[in-house]
Amino acid sequence: AMATTAPGSRGAMKHAEHVRKRMEEAVGDIVDENGEPSKKRCALRAVRNEIIGNKSKKFAYVSEGAVQAVASLLRESLASVETDAGGANRISMSSASTSPSSSPSSLTSDLVIQSAATLGSFSCGLEVGATEVVKTGAHVDLTKMLESKDNRFVAAGARALRLLYHSPRASSLLPPLPKVSHPN
Repeated sequence: AMATTAPGSRGAMKHAEHVRKRMEEAVGDIVDENGEPSKKRCALRAVRNEIIGNKSKKFAYVSEGAVQAVASLLRESLASVETDAGGANRISMSSASTSPSSSPSSLTSDLVIQSAATLGSFSCGLEVGATEVVKTGAHVDLTKMLESKDNRFVAAGARALRLLYHSPRASSLLPPLPKVSHPN
């Protein structure tokens, strides 16, 4: 007969501790000011892949401060992209898909897109996640993305906002979406 691990057993507690440490490390990688952008991108993907369709992990990451970490990374990455583009109010990166994936501006663009996707995932199906996204003010940054000349930013921002506005609690806290005329 196959042995199973009882919920209160030592094995289950070790597993829970391992999962908690992995969450702390991922959030730490995202907020690490001296961290490599590629490591942050990997941490964002790992978090997003873990939370998709898993409300308990989503809730655990929200409790661990992941939404605040991802929202801060989105804000920093957007500011960096705007600075790279000449400091314009609009995010005016040209289509970065032609640049090598390891270039700093491309990595920063990837961080913007991955951050937006991760915030959208936190908003989907978990009211506390969506509410936390609103509390961080990330909806302002996601809305800014709709004005970008980079279609990838527009698409990522629109997807995240759509998921956020589907939350009854979060949408009651949000202003109506502005009418945005896309430059393309």
